[in-house]
Amino acid sequence: VHTQVPAALISDVFSRIPTVVSLDATPRQIDELGESYGHEVGPKAVEAAKLSLQRRVFERAAHLICWSQWAADSAVDDYGADPARIDVIAPGVLLDRWQPAEPRQFNDNKLKILFVGGDFARKGGPTLIEAVDALRRDPSVIESGVEIELHLVTVTEGIASGPGQFVYNQMTPNSPELIALYHECDVFALPTKGDCSPLVLAEAAAAGLAAVTTNVGAIGETVIDGHTGHLVTPDVDAVTEALRRLVLDPTHRRTLSEQATAFSKQSLDAEANAHRILDRLISISGVQPSGGNAAPPEPTSAPEPTRSWLTVSGSVSPTLHEDTAQGKRPVADYAAIAEASSSRVVDRSVVDADGSAVTQRLRRWLGPDVAMAWHIFTNRHQLDLVITDGEQVGLPLAALLRWGGRGGLRHVMIAHRVTPLKKRLIIAALGLSGGVDEVLVYSTPQLKAAQNIFATPGQRVRFIDFMVDTEFFAPADPLPPSNDRPLLCAAGLEFRDYDTLVEAVRPLDVELVVACASPWSRRDDQMSAEDLPDNVTRTKLTQAELRDLYDRADIAAMPLVPNDFQAGITAIWEAMAMELPIVCTATIGQVDVIQDGVHGRYVPPGDVASMRASIQELVDDPGLAGAMGRNGRELAKRRADVRRYAAEFAAIADWHRHAKQQPSRATD
Repeated sequence: VHTQVPAALISDVFSRIPTVVSLDATPRQIDELGESYGHEVGPKAVEAAKLSLQRRVFERAAHLICWSQWAADSAVDDYGADPARIDVIAPGVLLDRWQPAEPRQFNDNKLKILFVGGDFARKGGPTLIEAVDALRRDPSVIESGVEIELHLVTVTEGIASGPGQFVYNQMTPNSPELIALYHECDVFALPTKGDCSPLVLAEAAAAGLAAVTTNVGAIGETVIDGHTGHLVTPDVDAVTEALRRLVLDPTHRRTLSEQATAFSKQSLDAEANAHRILDRLISISGVQPSGGNAAPPEPTSAPEPTRSWLTVSGSVSPTLHEDTAQGKRPVADYAAIAEASSSRVVDRSVVDADGSAVTQRLRRWLGPDVAMAWHIFTNRHQLDLVITDGEQVGLPLAALLRWGGRGGLRHVMIAHRVTPLKKRLIIAALGLSGGVDEVLVYSTPQLKAAQNIFATPGQRVRFIDFMVDTEFFAPADPLPPSNDRPLLCAAGLEFRDYDTLVEAVRPLDVELVVACASPWSRRDDQMSAEDLPDNVTRTKLTQAELRDLYDRADIAAMPLVPNDFQAGITAIWEAMAMELPIVCTATIGQVDVIQDGVHGRYVPPGDVASMRASIQELVDDPGLAGAMGRNGRELAKRRADVRRYAAEFAAIADWHRHAKQQPSRATD
């Protein structure tokens, strides 16, 4: 049910049919924007009744899907909704329709500004016309020789066309003519006075348009200030100045355009977001869709928890739950997944306890991961689902299931890196696609590779965000006292380029602490203790100690050697959750989280000078560093919190359980 009014009208159905309520804003947020919409707040008694009714709607709903974190925060803060029953999923746009077929061509001698808005006055149309008039009279713009066109798409009549101003009253949403106009223009402007989540801004991003708009409602989640566009106040001077910069700096305009396109692929893909909604609906309904008109199957009782296993390629600490409860460590991803999906954690202790001679020989000859795959295979007839935490267990299990028979077991594999040639050849030669039902990857480069490698009917391959415990990794309040000099921190082992980082900070008046440790990595410490400058410290820390280091630090660094997977993602999310700006090496694999200029800075691989300059920039501009840090924490809470991550796995597990119960519909 989309929006609260119809939800309130049918709330008696909620007790009989699990119901998901979708919303772009809460009633209280509409009240706050009321003046712009011509909406009046009622008497106190009426508003109190509305509040009580809305609280009941949110309480009785099986789940809420909010278009933005802005709406989700209000549902929690103003109406007491349970955060565990909320997904933040933007509607997005169909990228294959909205993205230009060819790379965007830029004309530095002409700037076409596009406005799309039905309510011309509320959307800021008059303000934009005045701003463009002022822009044309600006001496610097006149000197530049840039011709400016304004294209206005609106249903409001009476807006006159004129020299350099074109008005369209007949265009319809998603029409080829409208999409072509987006592709022809250079900048999108929407100086709206009041809005929740205008879809035209998602269309603009997908079309590769830099945007000038206002920071009202959830707009700041669709247009990232300084990265995909500029957020301004809805007045003529502010809009004029933002447009003036785009006129006079074509390089900046191109950069915003390219970053808007990348952001749309990352967050505004309607197809990917619709699949997330569908997975949630399926997990709540308990019914696997048939894809036709067949009657839904009768509900079945939930499988026993032990019929789903989740592998951990290591040994789980016996004090895990105690340490988590005492705040000594964050919530473990596997513990959260296991609880949310009713699965049993299977670690190496299970292999140790397996008395089978075959299992123990495999352990000695091929290692504990292959032995774990064999242990799962021998128990497959007692299982509905297994989730393997990486290729080290997942691929051997896929081979066994492919050639030894599944016994009804469904297999979901997390794939960290499938691009190495040796791995691809083995998968192809042994037909391992036949032993995996779903592949989950943490980076878009790996997604593209996995889609090519695991391309079989009925198989699902998709991207999911990695996770962080944003309650454990949270800045102290109040913040600890500042350091004598700026403090940088870096953490982790996988594919790190600490030599470049050390050389970058060697001459700087900063302190660097490098925590060379990882609970899972088998790699050796890649940082030599030789020739370290006095301002660099190398250490190993517990997770609680690492959190304290993040809390004292001003900047986080993620120096990487070139690679094509999500190396460093754990420390990146941790640092972002701790409100730290990040200076990160721009590798092929690490492209899905940090946005340059929004959460930190990207630098070329091995470039000491660029890394030094980016660190110095953030040291010299605490305001910029602080804004990047706050943006990072907001993103971590919205996309990567471990509880949201676990809920996504719960939906995946439910999907496969029902697919197993209804095998004829498994590929619908």
